[in-house]
Amino acid sequence: MQRQVLVRNAHVVPGSGPELPGTDVLCTDGVSTAVAPGLGARAAPGCEVIDATGLTMTAGFVDADRHV
Repeated sequence: MQRQVLVRNAHVVPGSGPELPGTDVLCTDGVSTAVAPGLGARAAPGCEVIDATGLTMTAGFVDADRHV
């Protein structure tokens, strides 16, 4: 069974492109699967919902100080 988490109304700062205020992020099994306003209708029944009003959500960052 897939686990979904819906982060609602976040100020999203993507890795590229403009900032997206008031945006929802739908994650399935820990992976962002959709980024858009009003994604509640796409969430599975019983989906965990996090209210991110007033919060900023960003893409994962790479630690540029590490050497591989």
